[in-house]
Amino acid sequence: EIDNYALDKRFIRKDGEIVYTNLTVACIRAETGDVRNVLASFQDITDRKKMDDDLHERIKDLDEAQSAMLNMMEDLDEEKAKAEEATRAKSDFLANMSHEIRTPMNAVIGMAHLALKTELTPKQQDYLSKIQSSANSLLGIINDILDFSKIEAGKLDMEAVEFDLLETLDNVANVITVKAQEKENLEVLFYLDPQVPNFLVGDSLRLNQILVNLGNNAVKFTEQGEIVLSAKVIERLDEKVTLQFSVRDTGIGMTDEQQDKLFQAFSQADTSTTRKYGGTGLGLTISRRLVNLMGGEIWTESEAGQGTTFNFTADFGLGKETVKRHFEPAPDLRGLKVLVVDDNATSREILQDILESFTFEVYLSASGTEGLEEIERADRDNPFELVIMDWKMPGMDGIEASRRIKSHPELTKIPAIVLVTAYGREEVMRQADEIGLDGFLLKPVNSSVLFDAIMQALGQEVQDVHRAGPKRERSNEELSAIAGARVLLVEDNQINQQVAQEILQGAGLIVTVANNGQEGVDAAKQNQYDAILMDIQMPVMDGYTATREIRRWESVSANADTDVWGTEDRGQRTEDREQKTDGGTPTSNLQPPTSNIPIIAMTAHAMAGDEQKSLQAGMNGHVTKPIDPDQLFATLQKWIKPVAE
Repeated sequence: EIDNYALDKRFIRKDGEIVYTNLTVACIRAETGDVRNVLASFQDITDRKKMDDDLHERIKDLDEAQSAMLNMMEDLDEEKAKAEEATRAKSDFLANMSHEIRTPMNAVIGMAHLALKTELTPKQQDYLSKIQSSANSLLGIINDILDFSKIEAGKLDMEAVEFDLLETLDNVANVITVKAQEKENLEVLFYLDPQVPNFLVGDSLRLNQILVNLGNNAVKFTEQGEIVLSAKVIERLDEKVTLQFSVRDTGIGMTDEQQDKLFQAFSQADTSTTRKYGGTGLGLTISRRLVNLMGGEIWTESEAGQGTTFNFTADFGLGKETVKRHFEPAPDLRGLKVLVVDDNATSREILQDILESFTFEVYLSASGTEGLEEIERADRDNPFELVIMDWKMPGMDGIEASRRIKSHPELTKIPAIVLVTAYGREEVMRQADEIGLDGFLLKPVNSSVLFDAIMQALGQEVQDVHRAGPKRERSNEELSAIAGARVLLVEDNQINQQVAQEILQGAGLIVTVANNGQEGVDAAKQNQYDAILMDIQMPVMDGYTATREIRRWESVSANADTDVWGTEDRGQRTEDREQKTDGGTPTSNLQPPTSNIPIIAMTAHAMAGDEQKSLQAGMNGHVTKPIDPDQLFATLQKWIKPVAE
């Protein structure tokens, strides 16, 4: 019988070195149990012991590191929670401030709008127009702050819908040319490369926002010269196109140091307290974020005193719209001899490029005097048949040059003249009519507008396509389809009640006012309306709760007796519109709803997600304050069933 024993032993040598060993002992016993032999061996395990110790030390270090990491993660979670709480607090603060600012601004802008419709002296008209303009400028600042907060919170979504690029550029032109016309010697020019497709898929409103911001900046920092907005194709694939837009000005320019600060939020290139140019410092930051969301980049090229060019790229889908105007004149007009008279070299080049794309033979002159001489030198057998004449030129202006051409005794053929100007002044238009000019255009012009004007000047038939004009209110004739509609206005602020009520009544609608959400619910249950305009933040009951209550009541009422109530048609209300009651209040009939009544939020809540909250509460639309009459009526026309139906 053999017994085995093992244990580790530590020995110290004479030199002090420690040696670790493993002692193994085997005992061989006799049948009686007595030990007959003992076998012992020592194995040096010093290296193994060191390896084991190192391994245990590493495990200990890892445990400590893991513990530290867990503590760090707990700290990070705590910091993240604090940051999220701070973000929520900031968002809540911005939302509350937005509401508090927009509510009185609705009164300022709304009352100015109503006052401008009354009989006023010229001085009163001037005062009120300036009040309205200043209030709209303040609203623009608020919108910038809100857009910035939406982007920071990651709640700004980009649309992907088909749009016409020419229409978008027309809208941009309508905005920035108004500001440019306030300066005496500043022209705005657009150039669209022929390769750029007309129909794109993307977010046209955000593209418009970027271009308007860059254009307005260019106008602000440019006293004279020109601002040129251009677009060209960078890359085109089967379903996608990358465009580069540029806005170039001849303004004050920037140093390298100023350019480094351009896209920082809340910063200005000029931070001195006496700076000439104001602004929130958010416009370019917002533009850069929007460009990034559109898959592009934005950059600048500038030199102090030499002007600035902002460039940005953006990705778009290709629109499925296949109808594209081909600007080809009739066969007898091809090769038409045309003279462009303009003192601005860039304008001459743009007009030449467009006219040559029409197959015309183009000649250029830099002044009225040169233009007149060019016409006089022309071959009598091949005279000029069309003149594109700029108005404001040094020396002889376009009106005088046109007058001399029209009354020239030695010309065998008097050419048609289209006056093109960057200044839409009534006296210029009147003078153009007096001397019998054949067309009048405002810069910037695009191919479509110029082609139509030329064809009309030459007596040719043109398509019924017009350049988009400035935003205007819908006329009473356009609103006649919903005139007489019964609208419940749920609003707690008395001034806002007055503003909305007068705007709506001015369009022929019958308005009933409820002072809070509970009154709105009671009114909806007792009377039939064609639409409800619902404020959100109100005492007693807020707009979300009121909407849910109305929807719950509609659902319960409809399910209670479908045979009776489900057969009624909401159009019955339109037939009853002529039966107006005293004060414009619908007669209380305690009848169940004929269908879900359109409920439209009309609120100062304009933060990211507010519209979605309205829809989730059961509303059909969302209109922000200050009230834009055009937006309000467009929404009402969408949801109110016309009388004729």
